[in-house]
Amino acid sequence: MKLFPNQQGFITNWLVSGNACTPYHPPKDLPKIWQDQLGYEKALRNVFFQKADQMPSGTIALGETSENGEPWRYWYHEKSSFVDTSTFYSLLTSVRLDAATILVSECEQSVQAVLWTYAAVDMWLNGVRVQTANPPVYKPIACYPITLNLKQGKNLIYILMQNLGVRDTRNLFGLELKQTDNLFVTLPDAQACRNLYQAEQWLQSLRCENGQLYAESTSPMQAVLCSQNTIINLNHENQWKILPQIVKFEVQICSQQQNLSRQFELLERIKPKYLNNTDNHYQQFLERLASQKVEPRGNGNYFGAFHVLARLALGTSTQEDEEFLMHDLDFIESRGDCADFVVMALVRLVKNYPVSDKIQKRLKEVFLNFRYWMDENGEDGMCFWSENHALMFYGCQLAVGRMFENEVFVRSGRIGKEQAEIAEKRCRQWLDDVEKEGVEEFNSASYMPVTVAALLNLVDFAPKDIAERASAVLDSLLRQLCMHVFQQSVISPQGRVYRDVIYPSQQTVQTLLHLINPKLPYSHKESIWCVCFATSRYTFPKDLQEIAQNEASISYLSGNARIELEKTADYMLTSVRSPREENDAPQWKNLCFEENADRTTNTYVKSLNERFHGTSVFQPGVYGYQQHLWYAALSNEAVVFVTHPGSDTDFDSMRPGYWYGNGVMPAVLQKKSILGAIYQIPENHPIRFTHTFFPKCKFEQTEQSENWLFAKHKQGYLALWSSEAQIPHNAALTDCEYRCYNTNTAYLCICGRAQEETFNEFKQRCKQQNPSYCKQTATLKAKDLILSYQPHENKTQFI
Repeated sequence: MKLFPNQQGFITNWLVSGNACTPYHPPKDLPKIWQDQLGYEKALRNVFFQKADQMPSGTIALGETSENGEPWRYWYHEKSSFVDTSTFYSLLTSVRLDAATILVSECEQSVQAVLWTYAAVDMWLNGVRVQTANPPVYKPIACYPITLNLKQGKNLIYILMQNLGVRDTRNLFGLELKQTDNLFVTLPDAQACRNLYQAEQWLQSLRCENGQLYAESTSPMQAVLCSQNTIINLNHENQWKILPQIVKFEVQICSQQQNLSRQFELLERIKPKYLNNTDNHYQQFLERLASQKVEPRGNGNYFGAFHVLARLALGTSTQEDEEFLMHDLDFIESRGDCADFVVMALVRLVKNYPVSDKIQKRLKEVFLNFRYWMDENGEDGMCFWSENHALMFYGCQLAVGRMFENEVFVRSGRIGKEQAEIAEKRCRQWLDDVEKEGVEEFNSASYMPVTVAALLNLVDFAPKDIAERASAVLDSLLRQLCMHVFQQSVISPQGRVYRDVIYPSQQTVQTLLHLINPKLPYSHKESIWCVCFATSRYTFPKDLQEIAQNEASISYLSGNARIELEKTADYMLTSVRSPREENDAPQWKNLCFEENADRTTNTYVKSLNERFHGTSVFQPGVYGYQQHLWYAALSNEAVVFVTHPGSDTDFDSMRPGYWYGNGVMPAVLQKKSILGAIYQIPENHPIRFTHTFFPKCKFEQTEQSENWLFAKHKQGYLALWSSEAQIPHNAALTDCEYRCYNTNTAYLCICGRAQEETFNEFKQRCKQQNPSYCKQTATLKAKDLILSYQPHENKTQFI
């Protein structure tokens, strides 16, 4: 079997074994009390892995068990340059993956290569160690230049990758060859892998257009289409009509007792969801929530309390509900990540409804043994420092401390009254910061509902001064959010996003908007947070609907971000400045590298959050995380944006991902209805293209003319120019992506209105901007905008 590296030189054909996962228990001599959880996790990363003295032994063949205890399998991840098994771990976990491939050289030669990884990696060539990469890092990706001294013929490459599984974890490596002449790739057990390779090629040949699935040939083996409860046999044909009710599906093909699969989404079928009857819409929301037993969290985990709360609010609780609450208490006891979310829900539940003696006894035991902050005794991987988590922990410590004022809390050694006093101080500091500077996770469609739920617990259960301030902050956050509502959904740059940024009406925050105005679409996505309103005294400000409907032209600050917003009835263009102007300095300074910094302050907690979850000091050249930098929209479905992706394939677990966040931040400048952006990808980042989300099916009319993309929808117009050719790319989504395969690319986006000009006049006006980009000076020039790129480095983004 003769295979080749991909266009960028990455070896993509491997046999892998793992992930082999075992619970991780920190060394006994490592301190158990830290004020800096990131420092604790760095210490764990320095010691968790086992040093390999020699290359693992054993037979490398499909189905055979490797030294890590898992069987060898054929690696397939659609057109990815990397072996990527990244995932989320609620509890501390030791992760190991073994991988092997064979590089065939037609002559004896030395080849330059680069190993890319976040993990601890040992690499052998023909049994000789050629690279050790440790300790692992969280971000950014590390690169290791290697010289491969190849013999003529077959050369076995063996990779041992180890990582500390803690929350979102980058289990990833890639091997890039800088020269590929006289080389090809084969696999150990190549003959047995032949059918799997054919299955992979068939999967990659699939394309989906206009509700039809096409293949270049009939399937070489058993293949099926799976969508929820629908399974369709795909054998003996090469063209299939996708049933009207199917929106997302997966094609699976089985060979050698291994399933390979590829995912698709029919973007044209994904629409906003509305209620036919908006009377008693909150009652209908509770009924939808109550009808679902629990909230799945992956790997068999779930939250029960939120859905139990909905049933209690409706008076429809079931016998199973006590079992769900006991499960939640077990999860809290394990101190899995997001346990604070469940503590918050249970606090609200027991404050409003009676529970059995069994639940009350277990709850007291678990709550007194919980770890409420980083400086308390415990070994776990809970995230304390993100804006929403920090407030959640503060509020839980306050509420539970007041519930058990005279009881001793195991992990702090303090009584509840003391816990509550500390928590009050923390809550006030959090409110001080947000009142003065705004939120860091600004307009986050994923995390705003979480922050809202945490604030509601303060509104309802905190001392009066805290409650009143929390209510006022909540009013302010909702007004800011509603200012970004365009044609019924939030269109906004965001401090943290996920993949549903491509579907604004599907985002988590849409349920919150629906409760504010039942005429807006609703979303089922993690709507659990809004159940807190059922038992809260908080009421929405009366001006939210008016704000959502009004046009806006404004520049404002939130955290360290300067946000630009141009919203008309027909289009929205919105962004963050990157960088801010010299006379517009950031509002607060990261304290993590200050030797004498007070680690008990919320500003220090914000500093940890900035390090881990990404900075709102937007600067070109800085490594990104989950920040969404700009949007152009003609409706809540017809949206356009550009990113430098953090990974090269859709549906992975990376942060930043394929559609959300940026691997490296661009320069961005917006002036009213025109926006410029420059993306420069450094040599030490492996993703070397930028891409545009441009869903053609969501516009009434689109056109590509030289380096321009034009779109018309309703009464709005949109144009996007790029300095490089925009190449259509179809993968899970069809006709919605254009790539620019260059490491130095500029873009110009312009919006317009039908009430001011015809579509042809708009296109002509855009071209008269005469955009040009000089790579030598890194300067984008147009008639109404000039933008230059000056690379920055931000040491806070290295962990």
